[in-house]
Amino acid sequence: MPRAFSDQERLTIQARLLEAGREYFERFGIRRTTVEDLTRSAGISKGAFYLFFDSKEELFMQILEAYEAEVREQIFAYVLDPGKTSRENFSSLLRQSLVAWDENSLLHSFSQADLEYLRRRLPPARLQQHAQEDDAFVEQVLKRWQQANLPLRRDPRTVSGLMKALFFLALHRDDFGQDLYWPTMDVLIDLIAGYLVGTVVQADASPSDRAELGK
Repeated sequence: MPRAFSDQERLTIQARLLEAGREYFERFGIRRTTVEDLTRSAGISKGAFYLFFDSKEELFMQILEAYEAEVREQIFAYVLDPGKTSRENFSSLLRQSLVAWDENSLLHSFSQADLEYLRRRLPPARLQQHAQEDDAFVEQVLKRWQQANLPLRRDPRTVSGLMKALFFLALHRDDFGQDLYWPTMDVLIDLIAGYLVGTVVQADASPSDRAELGK
């Protein structure tokens, strides 16, 4: 049975586990990293690991969400360009989101297979919590957009769904190939931005919607 740790020891060990997690998950991914890898690096027993985290997947989620928070800060730092149209500004915002994600080694290597693995391993409530945080982030983006008095003609759920769709596609970057990934994403980003601000109309739009677009 693992021994009890003082409060200071717990803080130190938790920091070591987070550091070990960042190193191993970035190098080997969530599926290839073992609890033994993490505890050996942190200098604790395997049994002691579970005093800090329920699983290696939970440790991964905490690291992932910390990195996502950094990406979101970069997105919030985006400065709207008054010389650009609403569509161009939203395109730039969406592209910056993907670039910021791409520049983080852990997020860049995260794949669809990793996502499916986490869905199998983590409790549904934990996954739901993460999804709610994503939705809250989108709401913050939309609120900032509205404060800038820029048009947004779609409901928040649609915006959230389309932004998530872009990131899900990013998990398949290897399927696109390096030469096709960004050209493809740029076209999709522009189309999504146009749809969200109302300069691209959906195929089944009503005549009144099409008339509104033409104004």
